[in-house]
Amino acid sequence: MVKFERGVTWAVLIAVICYFQWRVAEGEKHELAGVTNRGDDFELAQPMGQMQKYMDKLHFAGLEGNWQLAGFYLHELEEQAEKIVGAGVAENEVDVSKLTQQLLVSQIEPLESFVEAGDSVQFKSGYLELVDRCNSCHQASNHGFIVIKVPQLSMFKNQEYGKPH
Repeated sequence: MVKFERGVTWAVLIAVICYFQWRVAEGEKHELAGVTNRGDDFELAQPMGQMQKYMDKLHFAGLEGNWQLAGFYLHELEEQAEKIVGAGVAENEVDVSKLTQQLLVSQIEPLESFVEAGDSVQFKSGYLELVDRCNSCHQASNHGFIVIKVPQLSMFKNQEYGKPH
């Protein structure tokens, strides 16, 4: 009986070692392809939903010339994008984190300067570019069925976007 128990113990130990060796090999294979597994458990829909909310609020704050509020929502938008970048998200061999960095985060800095300057003409242009980049990312990541547009009405009826009195 002792030999049998030792045999089972060794079999389990070898199976565990093989499993971890396989996981390491899989991770290396993805890293070689430029895609990591860090974002496997990352739920992309949550920060994307938050970004959609902040895009809506950013638009109306900028439209009303409330640059302090616009700056606040632009910062919140950037934080959500950076969560995606930092998570190493890949879906179907597409590096979503890299796309987010290239297409979205890189556009936030120019938009920040337009908000800081209170330049409504440049803000509108920069915001349209941001919307286009969102849609380009969706296309590149095989999610072209998700189309973002400039909002006509705010989904948040209980917020004042104009400057405080």
